[in-house]
Formats: sequence, C-alpha cells, structure tokens
Amino acid sequence: MHGSYTHPDGSDVFPYPNNAAIFNADGSLRFQLKVVDPRVHHIDCLHGGTLPKKFEGMLGVLVAYSENDMPAWAYAVNPEHPDLIDAMQWVRY
Repeated sequence: MHGSYTHPDGSDVFPYPNNAAIFNADGSLRFQLKVVDPRVHHIDCLHGGTLPKKFEGMLGVLVAYSENDMPAWAYAVNPEHPDLIDAMQWVRY
C-alpha cells in the first residue's frame, strides 16, 4: 500500500477503496469516507475545481477507477455523511 505508516503494522492507514477520512478541527476522526460505487478503486486527492451547483458547499475528491488510472472522476463529500456522492463530473488533465 502507498504512503508511510505511523504504526509499523499499517493499522493507522485505511485500506482501499475507503482510504480517506474527514477529521474535525480538534484532530478527532469525524468519519472514514465510504465508497459506494463499485467502479472506484481508490480515493486519490482533493478536487480543487468546481463541482456542479447542486453540490455547492461540499468538498470534492477525485477518484481512480483502477490502480494505474489517473484520478479523473469527481465525487462530492457531504460533511455530515461518509458516503461519497458521484458528481458525474470528469476532470480532464
């Protein structure tokens, strides 16, 4: 698995595809993000672009559909719910 670990056994890192989390300002875990779309291999990065208007105020993340794919599909994150929401937006590089 990619990344570095604080615990030698890797237990501090969430496995794919639910490999990201939202934390509160005090550093406590709000929730681990959950991928409900079976096409998603992993969550890759934050989406710095805009999302469709209906997702206004939500955080965007980019996901990859396979281990070797570029993160090209935008999903929205509702700050009150862990399930990723497909924004049906492709990000062109």
